[in-house]
Amino acid sequence: IVSMFEIKGMEKIIEYKNGNKHFDELGDEPLKAYYFGTTRNVMKYILYARNDLFVNTNQFTIVTSNYNQKHIGELYDVRIEDRWNEMFNDIVLDGESLRKKYKKP
Repeated sequence: IVSMFEIKGMEKIIEYKNGNKHFDELGDEPLKAYYFGTTRNVMKYILYARNDLFVNTNQFTIVTSNYNQKHIGELYDVRIEDRWNEMFNDIVLDGESLRKKYKKP
């Protein structure tokens, strides 16, 4: 999404403002994106819009992330952190990573 913003600008972000959406690895994207002199934290902008969408129309946003609510707040801002519990059901998966154990040769 960030890369597409840098190519197409706000036109690309608007596509993610409506409907149920899933964003994988939230917090691992570049936090600053540039489009013809405009600098934007793309996912912060989308999360603001998605929160308003959820409150008004009950459309869902699903995210996966390796970061907790507090760190997400540090990456985007306290408004997102404050609305986290309203927007999401937090499911924490603790334990040893199985990526190495089941990695294909």
